Amino acid sequence: MRFKTFTFADRFPFSFLALLLLISQVGLVFFGLSVVVSAATDRIDRENQDDWDFTYSVYTRLFDKIQSDSTSVFGTKPILCSDLLKGYDGTNLAGIKALLPTIPPTARCGKIARPLFSATDPLNPIGYKDISYSYVPSWSCLTRPSRHRACMGPFLVAPGGPSTSGIRYLWNAASELAKDSPNHDWVGFDQRTVGFSSSGNDVCESSPRKASIFMTNVTERMHTDRIRSEHRESEQLESISRYVKDAKHYAARCKKFLETDDILRNIGVSAAADDSVAVLEAVWYQLHGILDPSKAALRMMVHSWDAIFGQIAASKHGDRFDRLLVLSGANLTFGLDFTYDYMTFPTDEKAALNFFAAYCAKGPKCSLHSLVTETTPTAGVLRVFEAVTEDDRARRVNMTCSLEAIWLATHQFFKNPYEHFDSLGKHISAPFTAVVVDRLDNDNSESISGELSDGQTNIDTDTAPDSDSLESTSTGMSNGQPQTDTEATTPDSDIESTSTGLSDGQPQTDTETTTPDSDSQESTSSTLSDGHANIDANTYPGMGTEMQTTLLRCVDIEDFGSPTDDESLKLMFKAASIGSPIHSHFYIQGWLMCAFFTDDMKSLAKVPKIEENTKWTLKTPALFISNDKDVVTPRRIMEVAATRFTGSKAVYQKGFLGHGVLDGEGKTSACIAAIVRKYLRYGSMPSVEFCPDEGPPEAVVADPFSDAPLEDSQSLTQIET
Repeated sequence: MRFKTFTFADRFPFSFLALLLLISQVGLVFFGLSVVVSAATDRIDRENQDDWDFTYSVYTRLFDKIQSDSTSVFGTKPILCSDLLKGYDGTNLAGIKALLPTIPPTARCGKIARPLFSATDPLNPIGYKDISYSYVPSWSCLTRPSRHRACMGPFLVAPGGPSTSGIRYLWNAASELAKDSPNHDWVGFDQRTVGFSSSGNDVCESSPRKASIFMTNVTERMHTDRIRSEHRESEQLESISRYVKDAKHYAARCKKFLETDDILRNIGVSAAADDSVAVLEAVWYQLHGILDPSKAALRMMVHSWDAIFGQIAASKHGDRFDRLLVLSGANLTFGLDFTYDYMTFPTDEKAALNFFAAYCAKGPKCSLHSLVTETTPTAGVLRVFEAVTEDDRARRVNMTCSLEAIWLATHQFFKNPYEHFDSLGKHISAPFTAVVVDRLDNDNSESISGELSDGQTNIDTDTAPDSDSLESTSTGMSNGQPQTDTEATTPDSDIESTSTGLSDGQPQTDTETTTPDSDSQESTSSTLSDGHANIDANTYPGMGTEMQTTLLRCVDIEDFGSPTDDESLKLMFKAASIGSPIHSHFYIQGWLMCAFFTDDMKSLAKVPKIEENTKWTLKTPALFISNDKDVVTPRRIMEVAATRFTGSKAVYQKGFLGHGVLDGEGKTSACIAAIVRKYLRYGSMPSVEFCPDEGPPEAVVADPFSDAPLEDSQSLTQIET
């Protein structure tokens, strides 16, 4: 007889099932925890990634802990930004912290899902893009919660770029912003494809590393394979043809990798304008409990490039805009004719030489010793300016130097500025960039001969390659865009009339471009040269490198402004080089890389048309502030922009040379600081037209051209120490 074997399940069938269920649930819990831990480890793993990939991981995945919710326009409840670092320790945590600014202890971080649309259906979303944002609650609300009237709500700040992280900027500047206006919640966000709002395919390549290598190699080719005036037409055309191949490849890669969810057509300044309003509304709802934030006040402080989206947002929501502060803003009509913008730029090499000659002559200490014996004609531009900027022995000797001496030693090398520009820019790039806008100085505008009028290009038919072929592409612009004397200066001209100002001695903008070893395909050393930021390509492209900057500009270009065959592009380049040889060479990449962005690759949301008598009325008039002599955005742009907003005003800081009036380096005058503070807090408009020069700091040299402007090359001998 066989005995039946009783199991635990036979005797306690229900208990056994319950036990199995309990075990399975516990197992699932542990499995879930392991998945979470594994996900956190996979998300940002320092030990198993090289520096480049780790940096990329931080900026694209740090906000993964915040859940996305496309069903709510306000997103999920924000968390403390410091909580984003939880779950990481050791090497990972140290590596993450090293890449980030200090996160303010009260800063909150959140996400909102923004709709993506197709070209055929602008009403029904085909997908969503997560936008990351951060805010630092008002100091007054945190310390005096009973005084709710002191809590004035969110104020968005945007640093410029394009492709610069607004969240990083907020974390860096939070304490200063709180001092300027302690009753506002300061807000920053990252635009689509930028920074903490970026994702894997936002860089027009299969990986950010490949994107960086590609753009670095393009930069190397365009900055070394120069189109020289003495070359035959066939050689010049060959160079342009090589550039065109790179531009076509770039456009094709962007179309391939960004066509998913049509993201390519859903980025740009107009999309950023809509997103900025959505972020402010989310903060009104999440922090202040405003159930209908679509009626709440909008406030923005926008710098440089981001001034474009700030003005667009204000034009759409004027009755809600309680503050719009524009600092050194870019032109709202950018991209109407991209080639015209490229062709009309100030002269450069003569301004650079005059500036450094004056700097040496008028400086409290002249660090240039015997030019006659130490600097021979074969030494070149680099040797001369190394002596000015780096020679310790010269500082001890403290010898005097004259404009005439520097002129005699260097003028011949500027006959072909291409030859020495790279080395010149490496050592003196900050002041060089500052003075290329000398002819944007309104006070001295009368000394500029042959200035363009009514937006018509004025190209000398004796020096232009083919004046007839240029007529059809010279469209008019009345937006305060930089104008250029295209007659007075050719690549082989001597130094002529220049009226310029002197930099304050502080580093302003680095226009250096580091070209990697041509044999190294893995080199990723490159720098941004848009006059606003300087971020190495080893930093993730979503944080401001040339690849991302170029992309965000290309999608907003309404009209490239030129045929894209090789011959036409060569003519456009040569026409640009007549007025500005160095600029036309150095910025050819930023111009040409957008040539093959077709209409189906450009932003669906267009920059609004600006009619001649356009007027927008805001709840509180806007305030536009710039420096008297701005490196990147001339103050006349601010003056024109102010006329578009009823009751608004443009003021400028007299005597300062450089881009940005609030740079955190002690350059901001007490006058400008007071104007900004009163406007931020109360919306008060200044009664002055400009802030007087308050006197430079001890290390700054006075403007040598203020009393004796240089009328021609002969006057170089008239200004001496």
